[in-house]
Amino acid sequence: MRFFIGNSDATGDKMGILESGFFSDEAKNSQDFIKKSYEKYFAEYESLNELVHSIFKRSYLLIGESPDKLIIITLYSRILTSYQSIYHLYGKGYYAEPRIILRSLIELVFYLSASINDPKIIQILQLRDENQKLKSVNRIIKSKTNIKSFQDKKELETIKNKIEDRMKIFEVADMGIEAISRIAKMHDFYITVYSVLCLTAHHNLTDLETHVVIQNGSIMGLSYGPTDLLLEVNLARSMEVLILAMKAMEDSFRLQVKSELEEKRKIIESYLVQK
Repeated sequence: MRFFIGNSDATGDKMGILESGFFSDEAKNSQDFIKKSYEKYFAEYESLNELVHSIFKRSYLLIGESPDKLIIITLYSRILTSYQSIYHLYGKGYYAEPRIILRSLIELVFYLSASINDPKIIQILQLRDENQKLKSVNRIIKSKTNIKSFQDKKELETIKNKIEDRMKIFEVADMGIEAISRIAKMHDFYITVYSVLCLTAHHNLTDLETHVVIQNGSIMGLSYGPTDLLLEVNLARSMEVLILAMKAMEDSFRLQVKSELEEKRKIIESYLVQK
């Protein structure tokens, strides 16, 4: 199901989608159609969401045990909100936006799993955070418009020196996301699903072609408004990635949900095989 807007629609009577896009009554009717047509997928998505929150409640009690666990649980909480936002966006018929969040979700799971497999990854995240602060301060210092006075510059130099001192305590070097994915034991995801989703996140022209309707070599119009394009496979991928995050949490916190995770994994795998 996709809305097709041809050249004549811009001047004709079919103005629902063109007047207010996803807020139009026409779009809302399509959203109801999507939820009913893919009820099985959305129901499974909701069921998995309940299971992951049972893990979240148990792990949340452990946040005071160590700074490392606090970071891991915080990463997990961001994973949960990303997962839920994908559900809402696909339910509304969006295409690119949930794919962009799915890419972010996969990246978060890279970091979570890598941090559990190798504690030095948490130090790398801390180092990267300090490095970003340093870059921001340096940009402001070099800017001629943002410095109001010499005193401001002196304060910024002091902040810069403190950041540089904190960075000296780290005995690790930063690394790229591909290296992180290897430590997470998810490199296959990096070179396949993640890389494809990067085309959407960076607005690659190849990905933008999904919005153009071409017939016999001629551009006939645009596909605009709610769509179910690749909905099943991307919902299934989101669930698959979340299960990997849950397995990492299970390994770290011994939460005793392996049998439940395996049951869910088999269901989701059957969805992907169907596609």
